[in-house]
Amino acid sequence: MEVLFTQLLRPRFDRIRAVRSTAAPDTRRHRGDAMFRTMLTAAGRPFQQPRDGRPATVYAWSEGEQFLFPPPVGTRRHYLVLEMADLDVLPELFGVGTVEFKAGSEFALLNRMLAFLAVLRARTGHPTLERYTTVVRAVSWFVGRWGRDAGGVIFEVTGDVGGRVRREAVAVVGSDEGARIPIVLAGIAVSEVLAGRLVQPGVADLRTWVTEERLLTGLRERGLTMWRRTDAEHWRPYE
Repeated sequence: MEVLFTQLLRPRFDRIRAVRSTAAPDTRRHRGDAMFRTMLTAAGRPFQQPRDGRPATVYAWSEGEQFLFPPPVGTRRHYLVLEMADLDVLPELFGVGTVEFKAGSEFALLNRMLAFLAVLRARTGHPTLERYTTVVRAVSWFVGRWGRDAGGVIFEVTGDVGGRVRREAVAVVGSDEGARIPIVLAGIAVSEVLAGRLVQPGVADLRTWVTEERLLTGLRERGLTMWRRTDAEHWRPYE
């Protein structure tokens, strides 16, 4: 999805410099053991992230930052999560020098506690957080009873336009069952195959396997809304 929305925004720039994304998952729906174990195993661990064209060492669940999502999600504090494919794919496909992905829970206290433990682990090597996967998952389930079902993701592209730096962002929001967002591309891809539009054998081009029109239509048909923002503007519906 990061690739498709970067491709969608790319024509608005003379050159793109950075792609930043952040995801606000719904906190009411319970996740499986694998998700929690992956998150806890990564927390406080170093990985390489491209910044200004050079690899920089960062730590998972660090560098907390406030993000304002369109309604009904609102403001969330998110952190670097873990090493993901976008760190390699986006520079290769678009030549960007900076790639970043952040995420976090709806509950600020849980985010800050995990961030504190990640810093402690980065400095001392302890605690071994993944040992507590079952406990953390149980706590998440309990507090999730007071969570919301809304979720969203923001894709922000920074680049040059007429000699000045500009930021363009698109948000995809689900007012209910926000957990659908990460998997909707699979449903759209199936629709493309069944319609006879995605028939080329082999690995599909991540940038062009679905047109902008069918991407946006597919997201809307699945109950998601799109928003856009330029620089410091307020969010407005994507038209």
